Formats: sequence, structure tokens, C-alpha cells
Amino acid sequence: MMNKISELLWAGSADDKETLAQISKTFDEYNYLADTHTAVAINVYEQYVKATEDKTKTIIASTASPYKFGDSALEALGITVSGKDDFEKLEMLSEISGMPVPPSLKELKGKEKRFSHVGDKNEMDKVVYEFLK
Repeated sequence: MMNKISELLWAGSADDKETLAQISKTFDEYNYLADTHTAVAINVYEQYVKATEDKTKTIIASTASPYKFGDSALEALGITVSGKDDFEKLEMLSEISGMPVPPSLKELKGKEKRFSHVGDKNEMDKVVYEFLK
């Protein structure tokens, strides 16, 4: 079974440094601001092409938004954001990328925080239980 799976699938990974470099590279080459998840997919795809020389046309579906990972996107582009709040960072990303801030994020400005509890991952069952009570 493992041999069959290995014939059908190819896997790779990208660390944080490679991910940020890929965001920058993708933006420079295609003027597309990728989120961290998509940057990993692009990087691993490029590893795959290099390792296999398979040039089959490929679609990488971006399922996340760079706005959700704004700090990483801005860091990848070499932009310092110290002293900026999250909404200022969203506007910076919009100016740089030419993509509008998603309304679902933009509308959060000025709203009261609903959740602030941070739970230990080893006690997640207790955290969820307390939340559901």
C-alpha cells in the first residue's frame, strides 16, 4: 500500500523563512500577495518540479487570505509594522497589494472583543467544556 501511495503522491515542506521568501518572490514575480498557506503550496510545488521535472500545468487554489496573516505578509515584503494596530496593517496590505480589505475584517474595527481566554493546548477539552456550559 505504501508503495502505491508513494507512486501517486509527492510531499514536501517549507519552513518559516522559506515561506516568507516565497511570499516575497510571488509578489515580485506575479504581483500577487499570497497568504502563508498558499506560499507553502507554491514553494512545495516548485520543489516538486525541480525534483521530478514534471511540467504539467498545475492550479494552486488559495484558500486563505493574506489579510488573515498580515504580520507575516508585511514581514515578507520587508515592511516594519511596529506601533501599528491590526487595522492599520490591513490598510497597508491593501495599499501594497491593490486588493481591498475583506469586509468581514474591515467591519471588526471598533467592535468589542467577545473572547479573550487563552487555554493551554493540553487542557483543550476543559476549555471547550467551560465554553459550552
